[in-house]
Amino acid sequence: MKRHFYKLYHPEIFQGDLRKKNYFEGWYYKIVTQDESQAIAIIPGVSIGREEDSHAFVQVLDGKTAQSFYHSFPIEQFQADKSILDITIGENRFNKEEIKLALPSLTGIIKLNNLTPLSTSI
Repeated sequence: MKRHFYKLYHPEIFQGDLRKKNYFEGWYYKIVTQDESQAIAIIPGVSIGREEDSHAFVQVLDGKTAQSFYHSFPIEQFQADKSILDITIGENRFNKEEIKLALPSLTGIIKLNNLTPLSTSI
């Protein structure tokens, strides 16, 4: 399948190109405890602008305390698989099975199940 068609039907994979300027892409993980008493959002992403401003990031939003933590990384620490959802930012990794975090505000491994994927209809 041609690359652009593959990406069209797999919106979860990195759609961009690190050489493109003025580009932003992020992935949103909302994690809620079974009893719904706790919720956090973890947003890994990449922001490409002027060379000095380009960076990867991991943002953590606490749904209970409304605190937000933004962790910036050099763009060189961003890696994305071309065929599946598998994003690495520094020592942090994001895929469909788990999230591995090594942040000052949050560390650990979150195993994922019962995911709600994006729709792939055109």
